[in-house]
Amino acid sequence: MRIKLLVGVCTSILMLIGCESKMDKSPNEDKVIHQQDSLKNVEKMSTEQGTRLKTEEETSYILYNSDIHHNVISYFAVIKNEGGKSLDVSQINISYTDKDGDVIGNNDSSSIHVSPYILEPGQRGYVSAEINVDVAYNKYGSASMTVSPVITSGKAKSLPIDKHWLKTEDNHIVYLNGKTKNTTDKPLDYITVGAAIYGNNDEFIGTTFDSKKVSLNPGQSMSFQSISPKMSDKDFSKVKRYEVRAYAYPNN
Repeated sequence: MRIKLLVGVCTSILMLIGCESKMDKSPNEDKVIHQQDSLKNVEKMSTEQGTRLKTEEETSYILYNSDIHHNVISYFAVIKNEGGKSLDVSQINISYTDKDGDVIGNNDSSSIHVSPYILEPGQRGYVSAEINVDVAYNKYGSASMTVSPVITSGKAKSLPIDKHWLKTEDNHIVYLNGKTKNTTDKPLDYITVGAAIYGNNDEFIGTTFDSKKVSLNPGQSMSFQSISPKMSDKDFSKVKRYEVRAYAYPNN
Protein backbone atom coordinates (compact mmCIF):
# COMPACT_ATOMS: atom_id res chain seq x y z
CA MET A 1 0.00 0.00 0.00
CA ARG A 2 1.36 3.42 -0.87
CA ILE A 3 0.61 6.68 0.81
CA LYS A 4 1.21 10.47 0.61
CA LEU A 5 3.59 13.06 2.15
CA LEU A 6 4.49 16.78 2.38
CA VAL A 7 7.65 18.82 1.89
CA GLY A 8 9.37 21.96 3.36
CA VAL A 9 12.72 23.06 4.79
CA CYS A 10 13.75 24.86 8.02
CA THR A 11 16.01 24.61 10.99
CA SER A 12 16.97 20.95 11.48
CA ILE A 13 15.42 19.23 14.49
CA LEU A 14 14.61 15.67 15.40
CA MET A 15 15.29 13.65 12.28
CA LEU A 16 13.41 15.88 9.86
CA ILE A 17 13.93 19.14 8.05
CA GLY A 18 12.20 21.70 10.25
CA CYS A 19 11.07 25.06 8.96
CA GLU A 20 9.73 28.29 10.35
CA SER A 21 7.11 29.90 8.18
CA LYS A 22 4.46 32.54 8.64
CA MET A 23 0.99 31.57 7.52
CA ASP A 24 -1.81 33.54 5.97
CA LYS A 25 -4.61 33.73 8.51
CA SER A 26 -8.28 33.68 7.67
CA PRO A 27 -10.28 33.65 10.94
CA ASN A 28 -13.41 31.54 10.73
CA GLU A 29 -13.67 30.39 14.30
CA ASP A 30 -17.47 30.22 14.07
CA LYS A 31 -17.03 27.12 11.90
CA VAL A 32 -14.97 25.31 14.51
CA ILE A 33 -17.14 23.19 16.78
CA HIS A 34 -14.68 21.49 19.08
CA GLN A 35 -11.03 20.60 19.38
CA GLN A 36 -9.33 17.82 21.28
CA ASP A 37 -6.17 18.77 23.17
CA SER A 38 -2.89 17.56 21.75
CA LEU A 39 -1.32 14.58 23.50
CA LYS A 40 2.36 15.41 23.87
CA ASN A 41 4.83 12.52 23.83
CA VAL A 42 2.14 9.87 24.02
CA GLU A 43 3.66 6.69 25.44
CA LYS A 44 2.01 4.25 23.07
CA MET A 45 4.24 1.37 22.03
CA SER A 46 3.66 -1.46 19.59
CA THR A 47 5.79 -4.53 20.30
CA GLU A 48 4.31 -7.02 17.85
CA GLN A 49 6.86 -9.40 16.32
CA GLY A 50 9.63 -7.75 18.31
CA THR A 51 9.00 -4.32 16.75
CA ARG A 52 9.01 -1.08 18.72
CA LEU A 53 6.83 1.70 17.33
CA LYS A 54 6.07 4.80 19.39
CA THR A 55 3.35 7.42 18.96
CA GLU A 56 5.20 10.65 19.75
CA GLU A 57 2.44 13.14 18.94
CA GLU A 58 -1.31 12.80 18.56
CA THR A 59 -4.27 15.16 18.30
CA SER A 60 -7.75 15.32 16.76
CA TYR A 61 -10.36 17.97 15.99
CA ILE A 62 -14.09 17.87 15.36
CA LEU A 63 -15.44 20.62 13.13
CA TYR A 64 -18.59 21.39 11.18
CA ASN A 65 -18.22 21.06 7.41
CA SER A 66 -20.66 23.54 5.89
CA ASP A 67 -20.17 22.05 2.41
CA ILE A 68 -21.66 18.69 3.40
CA HIS A 69 -23.60 19.89 6.48
CA HIS A 70 -21.90 17.30 8.65
CA ASN A 71 -19.44 17.11 11.53
CA VAL A 72 -15.96 15.95 10.53
CA ILE A 73 -13.19 14.57 12.74
CA SER A 74 -9.59 15.17 11.66
CA TYR A 75 -6.83 13.02 13.15
CA PHE A 76 -3.07 13.66 13.19
CA ALA A 77 -0.09 11.78 14.64
CA VAL A 78 3.67 11.38 14.45
CA ILE A 79 5.05 7.87 14.92
CA LYS A 80 8.65 6.72 15.38
CA ASN A 81 10.40 3.40 14.77
CA GLU A 82 12.34 2.76 17.98
CA GLY A 83 13.33 -0.78 17.04
CA GLY A 84 16.29 -2.14 15.16
CA LYS A 85 14.59 -3.19 11.91
CA SER A 86 12.84 -1.42 9.04
CA LEU A 87 9.03 -1.49 9.30
CA ASP A 88 6.16 -1.22 6.85
CA VAL A 89 3.59 0.86 8.77
CA SER A 90 0.93 1.12 6.08
CA GLN A 91 -1.57 -1.06 7.99
CA ILE A 92 -3.31 1.38 10.33
CA ASN A 93 -6.73 1.60 11.96
CA ILE A 94 -8.19 4.56 13.82
CA SER A 95 -11.23 4.17 16.06
CA TYR A 96 -13.30 7.15 17.26
CA THR A 97 -15.47 7.05 20.37
CA ASP A 98 -17.94 9.38 22.05
CA LYS A 99 -17.72 10.46 25.67
CA ASP A 100 -19.60 7.33 26.72
CA GLY A 101 -16.96 5.14 25.10
CA ASP A 102 -19.20 4.01 22.23
CA VAL A 103 -17.57 3.71 18.79
CA ILE A 104 -18.83 6.38 16.38
CA GLY A 105 -16.52 5.70 13.42
CA ASN A 106 -13.42 3.96 12.06
CA ASN A 107 -10.73 4.71 9.48
CA ASP A 108 -8.93 1.76 7.92
CA SER A 109 -5.73 1.81 5.87
CA SER A 110 -7.56 2.77 2.69
CA SER A 111 -8.52 6.16 4.17
CA ILE A 112 -5.42 6.92 6.26
CA HIS A 113 -2.33 8.73 4.97
CA VAL A 114 1.18 8.07 6.28
CA SER A 115 4.52 9.25 4.94
CA PRO A 116 6.86 7.58 4.70
CA TYR A 117 5.08 4.26 4.90
CA ILE A 118 8.40 2.46 5.46
CA LEU A 119 10.26 3.54 8.60
CA GLU A 120 13.91 2.68 9.15
CA PRO A 121 15.20 2.56 12.75
CA GLY A 122 14.93 6.02 14.33
CA GLN A 123 12.76 7.37 11.51
CA ARG A 124 9.46 9.22 11.96
CA GLY A 125 6.25 9.02 9.94
CA TYR A 126 3.40 11.52 9.62
CA VAL A 127 -0.16 10.22 9.88
CA SER A 128 -3.44 11.93 8.98
CA ALA A 129 -7.07 10.91 8.46
CA GLU A 130 -10.52 12.41 8.22
CA ILE A 131 -14.00 10.98 8.80
CA ASN A 132 -17.60 12.21 8.72
CA VAL A 133 -19.46 11.40 11.94
CA ASP A 134 -23.06 11.55 13.09
CA VAL A 135 -22.39 12.87 16.58
CA ALA A 136 -22.78 16.26 18.26
CA TYR A 137 -19.51 18.14 18.77
CA ASN A 138 -19.89 18.15 22.54
CA LYS A 139 -20.34 14.36 22.56
CA TYR A 140 -17.04 13.57 20.85
CA GLY A 141 -14.63 11.72 23.12
CA SER A 142 -11.33 10.60 21.62
CA ALA A 143 -9.49 8.78 18.84
CA SER A 144 -7.29 5.69 19.15
CA MET A 145 -4.79 4.57 16.52
CA THR A 146 -3.56 0.99 16.06
CA VAL A 147 -0.58 0.32 13.79
CA SER A 148 0.26 -3.24 12.70
CA PRO A 149 3.94 -2.93 11.70
CA VAL A 150 5.57 -5.55 9.49
CA ILE A 151 9.33 -6.06 9.27
CA THR A 152 10.45 -5.35 5.71
CA SER A 153 13.55 -5.22 3.52
CA GLY A 154 12.06 -2.24 1.66
CA LYS A 155 13.53 1.24 1.91
CA ALA A 156 12.26 4.80 1.76
CA LYS A 157 14.76 7.14 0.06
CA SER A 158 14.76 10.70 1.42
CA LEU A 159 14.71 13.39 -1.29
CA PRO A 160 15.75 17.05 -0.99
CA ILE A 161 13.10 19.77 -0.75
CA ASP A 162 13.34 23.24 -2.23
CA LYS A 163 11.24 26.42 -2.49
CA HIS A 164 8.66 25.43 0.08
CA TRP A 165 5.97 27.59 1.65
CA LEU A 166 2.88 27.18 3.81
CA LYS A 167 -0.54 28.80 3.46
CA THR A 168 -4.04 28.45 4.86
CA GLU A 169 -7.41 29.34 3.44
CA ASP A 170 -10.88 29.79 4.92
CA ASN A 171 -11.67 26.10 4.50
CA HIS A 172 -9.56 25.19 7.55
CA ILE A 173 -6.98 23.36 5.43
CA VAL A 174 -3.19 23.84 5.44
CA TYR A 175 -1.42 23.74 2.07
CA LEU A 176 2.33 23.09 2.00
CA ASN A 177 3.80 23.70 -1.44
CA GLY A 178 7.30 23.00 -2.69
CA LYS A 179 9.61 21.15 -5.05
CA THR A 180 11.64 17.97 -4.72
CA LYS A 181 14.28 16.35 -6.92
CA ASN A 182 15.27 12.83 -7.92
CA THR A 183 18.82 12.58 -6.59
CA THR A 184 19.02 8.81 -7.14
CA ASP A 185 20.55 7.08 -10.16
CA LYS A 186 17.24 5.43 -11.09
CA PRO A 187 13.87 6.62 -12.44
CA LEU A 188 11.23 7.05 -9.71
CA ASP A 189 7.58 6.13 -10.08
CA TYR A 190 6.10 7.05 -6.69
CA ILE A 191 6.80 9.87 -4.23
CA THR A 192 5.20 10.86 -0.92
CA VAL A 193 5.55 14.05 1.08
CA GLY A 194 4.72 14.47 4.74
CA ALA A 195 5.03 17.25 7.28
CA ALA A 196 4.41 17.99 10.95
CA ILE A 197 3.20 21.43 12.03
CA TYR A 198 4.03 22.98 15.41
CA GLY A 199 2.95 26.07 17.34
CA ASN A 200 4.64 28.90 19.22
CA ASN A 201 5.41 26.69 22.22
CA ASP A 202 6.33 23.62 20.14
CA GLU A 203 2.83 22.22 20.61
CA PHE A 204 1.80 19.71 17.96
CA ILE A 205 -0.93 21.05 15.65
CA GLY A 206 -1.20 18.57 12.79
CA THR A 207 0.29 16.97 9.67
CA THR A 208 0.04 17.23 5.90
CA PHE A 209 0.33 14.66 3.13
CA ASP A 210 0.83 14.30 -0.61
CA SER A 211 1.54 11.35 -2.89
CA LYS A 212 2.13 11.17 -6.61
CA LYS A 213 2.60 8.51 -9.24
CA VAL A 214 5.37 9.97 -11.36
CA SER A 215 7.89 9.26 -14.08
CA LEU A 216 10.83 11.18 -12.65
CA ASN A 217 14.25 10.54 -14.17
CA PRO A 218 17.53 11.14 -12.30
CA GLY A 219 18.17 14.87 -11.94
CA GLN A 220 14.57 15.88 -12.66
CA SER A 221 12.45 17.95 -10.23
CA MET A 222 8.73 18.05 -9.52
CA SER A 223 6.29 20.24 -7.59
CA PHE A 224 4.10 19.01 -4.78
CA GLN A 225 1.25 20.25 -2.60
CA SER A 226 0.97 18.56 0.76
CA ILE A 227 -2.46 19.04 2.29
CA SER A 228 -3.90 18.61 5.78
CA PRO A 229 -7.38 17.52 6.80
CA LYS A 230 -9.43 20.34 8.31
CA MET A 231 -7.96 22.14 11.33
CA SER A 232 -9.15 24.93 13.59
CA ASP A 233 -8.26 28.54 12.77
CA LYS A 234 -7.34 28.94 16.42
CA ASP A 235 -4.45 26.58 15.83
CA PHE A 236 -3.59 28.10 12.45
CA SER A 237 -2.82 31.31 14.29
CA LYS A 238 -0.29 29.47 16.49
CA VAL A 239 1.77 27.99 13.68
CA LYS A 240 5.45 28.78 14.05
CA ARG A 241 7.31 26.07 12.16
CA TYR A 242 6.93 22.87 10.20
CA GLU A 243 9.11 19.85 9.45
CA VAL A 244 8.70 18.36 6.00
CA ARG A 245 10.20 15.47 4.06
CA ALA A 246 9.76 13.85 0.67
CA TYR A 247 10.37 10.15 0.00
CA ALA A 248 10.70 7.74 -2.90
CA TYR A 249 10.59 3.97 -2.86
CA PRO A 250 13.00 2.87 -5.62
CA ASN A 251 13.46 -0.76 -4.58
CA ASN A 252 9.91 -1.66 -3.57
